[in-house]
Amino acid sequence: MVNFDEQRIMSADITNDGIIEPVSLKAKREPIYFNLTGNWYKGNIPAFYDVSKLASAKILEENYEKIKAEILSFYKADFSRFEPMYVPHDYVNTHWVVFNFYGFLLRYPENLKKFPELNRMLNEIPGMVGAQISVLEPHSKIKAHISGSNALIRNHLAIIVPAPYPEIGIRVKQEERGWEEGKVLAFTESHRHWAWNHSDQTRIVLLVDVIHPDYYDKKYYICAASLSVILMKMFAVKFPSTKELPKSIIYFFHKVFMIPFYVIFFFQDYFNINLASALQKLKFKK
Repeated sequence: MVNFDEQRIMSADITNDGIIEPVSLKAKREPIYFNLTGNWYKGNIPAFYDVSKLASAKILEENYEKIKAEILSFYKADFSRFEPMYVPHDYVNTHWVVFNFYGFLLRYPENLKKFPELNRMLNEIPGMVGAQISVLEPHSKIKAHISGSNALIRNHLAIIVPAPYPEIGIRVKQEERGWEEGKVLAFTESHRHWAWNHSDQTRIVLLVDVIHPDYYDKKYYICAASLSVILMKMFAVKFPSTKELPKSIIYFFHKVFMIPFYVIFFFQDYFNINLASALQKLKFKK
C-alpha cells in the first residue's frame, strides 16, 4: 500500500534539475467540501490548475495519440453505447453524453476491456478515482453547476476540439478557457462551472478525476461521501419535500448513505466483485 508521503511524491513532477515539485494547496489543507445543502464553495483553491505541475496531466499528454486512436475508433463504431450524462437534477441533457470507466472509484470493467491502452494508462495515474469520455454535441451547452469536491482535480484531455475559444469553451468561477487537442485542462469542479460548444461539430474530451495529493489519505472517504451526495440528490429530485429537512438530518443521512459505498469498495478491492453497472441502473427515471 502506498503511504501518504509516497503518494505526494508520485503526484509531483520532477524538474530538469531533479527537484520534486509537489502540487500543494497550502501548508495546512482546508476542510473538504461537498455540495450537500446548496452551500457554494468559498475556499481558496484556484479555478484552474497549472498542469505543468500535475503528474496526471503529464501521463495523459504523453499517451495522447494512443488514447485518441482508441476513443475515436470506439466512438465511430459504438456511439449508441454513450448515455446522457446523469446530473442529479430534474432535467436530462441529451446533448451531453458520456461513456464511463470509473466513477468515484466504482469500476466499469466491461467498458475498460474495450480500451486496453487507456486502461493501462489510467492505472498509472496516482490518485485516479474517475474517468469517462465526455461528448458535447454541436450548438449545445452544459448548464452551470457545482459538483464533486475541492479535494478532487478534474483533468480534461482534449481529444477533438473543432473550434478555438470562444466558440468552444468552459467557464470556472470567473475564468474562461478553451481546449487544445492533445493538451490537458485541469480545474476545480467544486467551483460553479459550465461549458459550451457553438461550433458545427462535436467536442470530445477524456475526463479524469484524481484526488489532490494533499488529501490522498482521505480517498475512500471522499469517494464514499461524493456518491452519498449524488444518492441524496436523486432522492431530492424524486421527493422534493426532502429538501426542506433540517441540515442536521441531511448531514446524518449523508453519513449513513456512505456506509454501503465503503462496503462496495471493500468487495471491489479485495474480492474483485463489481457493482458499478448494477448501481448505474438504479437511477431514477425522469
